[in-house]
Amino acid sequence: MPPEKTACKRCGTAILQITADLTEGRCMPCANAMAGAKEPFPDYVRERNPEPILNHLHPEDGVILSVVYHPGWAPDLTSWTTQISGNGIVNQGVRWSRMRRGEEELLESVILEPSKLTEIQQLIADCPPGGFQPLETAACIDDVANVSLTIPTKKFRIDLPYFHLAHDLKNGRRRFDDVQTSLFSLFGRIWSFADQHAPYSLREHQKVQASHSF
Repeated sequence: MPPEKTACKRCGTAILQITADLTEGRCMPCANAMAGAKEPFPDYVRERNPEPILNHLHPEDGVILSVVYHPGWAPDLTSWTTQISGNGIVNQGVRWSRMRRGEEELLESVILEPSKLTEIQQLIADCPPGGFQPLETAACIDDVANVSLTIPTKKFRIDLPYFHLAHDLKNGRRRFDDVQTSLFSLFGRIWSFADQHAPYSLREHQKVQASHSF
């Protein structure tokens, strides 16, 4: 499904809807001209908390899980959305930052083996009716890497600073009760599954980042 587009209300150029949402309906050149800016908007203005590239989140569309990764206030703001459908197809869209300056790309889909599809279906079934609400009190950091899970059939979405919380728990700087511990483990297993089976994983991205740091 291609990214949604609209027209710049100043010059009529076709632009992505996510750009229009950030610039009051204008393309970037018009937005900069209207603001009298000599330089383009910085990355964090354009790319912080973008709408997912893949946005079919209704049960009738066949999507059973959508996972969004955003790096927070990082030098490289590359983010992506991974979606798994009930037929085992894994789709992924990436918004490149440092390497390709805001380019959006839909990657080639992969198909889960039947046993792996059963595994993620069971993880989703294990999610309680109220979702991960007990963890929301822990989600107070908004400038670090963030993972969001959306399960359309259960009608919930949660955003967590997952890696920050995992680090704090490991080092004893944060404590969870039994319910929170169980839910955080389940959240991590769902994230890890999606990341492991996605066309482009966080591990692969970290290797790419490292290769570009020299």
